[in-house]
Amino acid sequence: MNQEGIKIIIVTHSLEQTERLTDSLLFLREGKLIEKIPTEKFFSKYDINEIRSFFKDNHSGDER
Repeated sequence: MNQEGIKIIIVTHSLEQTERLTDSLLFLREGKLIEKIPTEKFFSKYDINEIRSFFKDNHSGDER
């Protein structure tokens, strides 16, 4: 859809969905924008354990 100029906003705590469905992302913590970054760079910049820890600490549902 991005090739057609259509943008979609997805709100998720699923790392798998984020990697699979997005080409860029906004990372928010406590309602404040922490990072606006291409998805590929986000996952190479941050340690995956740090990201998983954030989701576990800030989400009551299951994180895979």
